[in-house]
Amino acid sequence: MPSWFVYGDGDGDKNIPPAAQAFTAERARSVKTVAVKGASHVVMTSRPDMVAKLIAEAASR
Repeated sequence: MPSWFVYGDGDGDKNIPPAAQAFTAERARSVKTVAVKGASHVVMTSRPDMVAKLIAEAASR
């Protein structure tokens, strides 16, 4: 089953390092990975527009 991945990159996410997030996305063979600059660990709250856009893109496939 295909997967898509979105995460906060940089100082916004204090819980999981961006390199670990990128590794996880690659390991899951993500169709598309979006690293959102400045987004928090709860990216769907800090950047809901980016998350909604990725969900819509995934749903249209």
